[in-house]
Amino acid sequence: MSSFAPDLVRYSSILIVFVCLCVLLVKFVQEYIGGTLHVGKPGDRLTYRDADSSTFQPLPRAKLWKILFFYFAVSRILIFVGTYCYKAITIKAWPPLVATFIKMFKIYDTEWYLGIAQFGYRTTGHDRLSICFYPLYPALVKLFHYVIPGYFTAGVVVSNLFLLIALYYLVRLVEGEYKDSQTGILAAKLLLLFPFSFFFSIAYTESVFIAFTILTFYALRRKKWLLAGLFAMLASLTRNQGVLLVLPILIEILYDHEFIRSYRNERGYRKGFLSGMLQRIAAVLFPFVGIGIYVVINKVVTGHWFQFLVYQREHWKQKFGFFADLLARHTGKIFTGETRYAFGIWMPGILLFFVGMILIIVCAKKLRLSYAAYALVYLVISFSPTGLLSGPRYVGGLFVLYLMGALLLRKAPNYVRSGVDIILAFTLCFYSILFVLKFVF
Repeated sequence: MSSFAPDLVRYSSILIVFVCLCVLLVKFVQEYIGGTLHVGKPGDRLTYRDADSSTFQPLPRAKLWKILFFYFAVSRILIFVGTYCYKAITIKAWPPLVATFIKMFKIYDTEWYLGIAQFGYRTTGHDRLSICFYPLYPALVKLFHYVIPGYFTAGVVVSNLFLLIALYYLVRLVEGEYKDSQTGILAAKLLLLFPFSFFFSIAYTESVFIAFTILTFYALRRKKWLLAGLFAMLASLTRNQGVLLVLPILIEILYDHEFIRSYRNERGYRKGFLSGMLQRIAAVLFPFVGIGIYVVINKVVTGHWFQFLVYQREHWKQKFGFFADLLARHTGKIFTGETRYAFGIWMPGILLFFVGMILIIVCAKKLRLSYAAYALVYLVISFSPTGLLSGPRYVGGLFVLYLMGALLLRKAPNYVRSGVDIILAFTLCFYSILFVLKFVF
């Protein structure tokens, strides 16, 4: 079994990625070349709306924030109560609330980000490895620290503020696509109940990254190209996956039929066409600008443009590899004695990869190509590093995952939704405790 399982996972992962690619290729041929989704007025083409969308009204802002604050509060309390009670049970006493929270969650990457916020990038000793961490999140923590005492507190505030921004614009994005507020609310709830969503509320980059990703898509769908490019640049300054946003930007530009048609049909439109093209080109380049800024920081701090890659390879044994090999290797670790991380890293990472791929295939007809293609590439690239320990956490940064889940559950019976909520709430508490025990990265 220990030798058969890795090979099974390796070839199954290759097969399912191939199937995803075929499904998306067929989708592209049907939509772009065949033009089968010409719905409504010309300006509304390639939108995915229900039949009764003509009477749709978005949720009022105050009502939406009230709903989001409720789900936010319940899920965040669930995380802390679960971990706090576990701590109290293990030491057979009720420890101080704030001190216990800081002790439990100020670990791993949190210390790196807070160190950068406090001291900047350092060049000597073990601290020289700080250059491997992207600059935007610690810069935001530094900024907020001017009005919020304590770097850890400032980090938590930044994370939760951007989590709320992400939730709000996720609902608005879904409303714009499907003319259905309940699907948007369901997607936001799934994000909050995701088993590893505690990362969104501690001093990690996850909430900042997912917020800028959602804002990128939100701007794209409104054809605000420069704004979309700016958000994508900020995402790429937060995590390396941000550069992948160039793919949905390119796809949305390609799908912008009205722009090309107006150039062909209207005289004197050359000036406007040129301006529009420059905006679109800038949007495509912006994600690379973010990576470029980070590379320049490497040069200024260390004297080498790509020093972060050297440190990742030497210290974390991390370099770019093949996703199927990584998944096979993680499968093998489950059966070869490294069971300490089986439930916190290996098993959930493998499961989430396949769940994500299956959801892309199942929901392909309901998703815009830009969403589906981004999800596919994001999953493959996120599971390609050879020394990956944070696969489940990276999957959590894929907002399309929650949208696909909402599309599947929106017409499900109430008891099914309730069952999913209970299971997710339980696993959220479980993995929050595993993180405190340092079995999740």
